[in-house]
Amino acid sequence: MNKDKYTGFPPELLKQSNSKRASYFDSYTVGHPQLKEASDSLISTISDAIPGSLILVCGPAGVGKTTLCLRTEQRGQVC
Repeated sequence: MNKDKYTGFPPELLKQSNSKRASYFDSYTVGHPQLKEASDSLISTISDAIPGSLILVCGPAGVGKTTLCLRTEQRGQVC
C-alpha cells in the first residue's frame, strides 16, 4: 500500500492526549456491511406498517441502533 494515499487512522492522533484519542474514537463510526440491509428492512417495515403502529429496534449497546435511526431519518423516513 502506498503510504501517501493512506486515508485511515490519522497518525498525528498518536501524539495527542489520552482524552483526545478517546474522543476521536467515541465519535468514530465504522460502516457495517449489514447497515444498508437493516436500513432497507426498517424503511420497508415503516412503509408497510398500519398508521399509529410502534416499531421497535432492539439490540445490545453499540450495535448501531442510533446510527440506523439517523440513516433512516436521512432517507426521508421517521424513526
